[in-house]
Amino acid sequence: MGKANSKQAKGGPAPRDQPRFNPKTAYGETGCKILSSPHKYVQKAGALQYLGEYLKGLHRFWGGKGKPVAAVLAVPEMKAAYGETLQKSLESSGHAVSWFDFKGECCWDEIERVIKGLRDLPQSPLVLVSLGGGKCIDTGKAVAYTEGIPSVVVPTLASNDAPCSALSIIYTPDGVMEEIFYFPDNPYLVVVDTLVVGKAPKRFLISGIADAMATYYEAVACAENPKGQSEIGGRPTASAIALSSLCRDTLFEKAETAICASEKLAKGETVPQGEMAALDAVIEANTLLSGLGFESGGLACAHAFHNGLTSHDNTHAYLHGEKVAFSTIVHLLMLGDEEEAERVASLFVRIGLPTTLSDLGIKNEEGDEEKLREVCKKACKPGESMYNMPMEVTDEKVYDAMRGADSLGTKMKERRETEATARTA
Repeated sequence: MGKANSKQAKGGPAPRDQPRFNPKTAYGETGCKILSSPHKYVQKAGALQYLGEYLKGLHRFWGGKGKPVAAVLAVPEMKAAYGETLQKSLESSGHAVSWFDFKGECCWDEIERVIKGLRDLPQSPLVLVSLGGGKCIDTGKAVAYTEGIPSVVVPTLASNDAPCSALSIIYTPDGVMEEIFYFPDNPYLVVVDTLVVGKAPKRFLISGIADAMATYYEAVACAENPKGQSEIGGRPTASAIALSSLCRDTLFEKAETAICASEKLAKGETVPQGEMAALDAVIEANTLLSGLGFESGGLACAHAFHNGLTSHDNTHAYLHGEKVAFSTIVHLLMLGDEEEAERVASLFVRIGLPTTLSDLGIKNEEGDEEKLREVCKKACKPGESMYNMPMEVTDEKVYDAMRGADSLGTKMKERRETEATARTA
């Protein structure tokens, strides 16, 4: 961990043009197993008010004048809701605080805008705190890495597994996935306040459930491919597979109860202890278990197909996990596991996740066939995680699995409607 007070040079190449750390060349050629994780993970109802205390361990790195500076990159709505609590926590533990608003997209323009803001401060900050959802967090991680300061992540949503990882997904300003920006280290600290995350709109929790559900199936596929590599460049560890399995089992068992608890929290209602325990478990699955599982276990078809979907304009209104939901069914059908695909699709239909192309805004309109062919082509481009699948992959095989997933999702929705009609008859 470098000196926190050293002023960064304001010249030189832009971050997007600088040499990159590539874990797959740093570690992958050795064939080693690697488990990667944040320095610390804290999860607790009300944890946000203790953030300043959690950061005191970094004060030994401060060599600047006066109080150590904590820079906070925040989604404006989250700053409005929780900024006072965070400001009080940081100031009471001896920090000066500088706020920066997140503008909405994790793209190079936004990363460079925030870097410029940090470099314009009288002193470089001790730490960068990211308060918000996945794209705010990914932007903060990229900025902290570029500036050589610790990254502290405070997710306000459990919508994806971004908080714990040593990478950021970079998009174009228009929302098309552009590249993965890897870092040598995971965040210094991840702080999850279950009350903050739990009372967010349920759509985000449900999206995170889908993203987390993909973790086990992708890790197993990667492990079964002798050439498969995890996101940190190693072979999947047994620990990562075990964490991924626990993640999947937790979601099958507790997802629906957790969603009910989240709805009650959002309405200000009392949540029974058992429901709150289920919500706590699902938040941990979405954030920690999935985060460690995907990074150290590996990605495969589900996320590669997601990346292809981002090239279709109609999908831009949908969350990362919502696109991964449909993509996970594609993944399982690529493996020929129709029974598990049906099991997953059944849960997804019950909790309102996309299981058909139509659910993602792709409604067989003029030109969609060509666009869907392009989605499959992009999912199979060189370097994609699609090649972690334990079989030969072609655009055509992916296309067939996609059409199969669409048919299965349609069947499961019709079955659900029939069951609902029978119950009310």
